Amino acid sequence: MFERHAAARASSWSTATKIVEIADAGTPKEHPKPEARTAICSGDGNAYWRYEQVAEGVLVECESVTLSRAVPLLLRPVAGPS
Repeated sequence: MFERHAAARASSWSTATKIVEIADAGTPKEHPKPEARTAICSGDGNAYWRYEQVAEGVLVECESVTLSRAVPLLLRPVAGPS
């Protein structure tokens, strides 16, 4: 989703449906780790982007939120998508 707030300001957000850790990244043996052995997180996440045009170019800010496990049932109404 993309939204313009002013002539020089905008924001967007995106949702990842799957995030996995890569083993041996950058080598010919590069492959996704099995989800059960992933040290970081395997789940989904959101990225929130903010853009602002300035005299020198464009400033871009990204905030990423990723869950490492499922949201507990009682918290889903609060933490789930609206």
